[in-house]
Amino acid sequence: MTIPQKEQIDPEIPGYYHLISRCVWRTFLCSLDPDTEINYKHHRRWNEKQKMVYLLNKIKQIVDAVETSKSKKY
Repeated sequence: MTIPQKEQIDPEIPGYYHLISRCVWRTFLCSLDPDTEINYKHHRRWNEKQKMVYLLNKIKQIVDAVETSKSKKY
């Protein structure tokens, strides 16, 4: 069990603190949860789609940059 930061730090004591925020996802993120028997494969499809959109946008940026550099006359 984690302890809230407000309970870990005493405001009366000066000093430096290294605080870490951590989020841990369970391993069934893109498959079947063995505890609840819920299928999360739709996360995998969504993730793959997001990656494809990202890559297509990057390719478009590169193509636009090449076209812009070709259209400039030196």
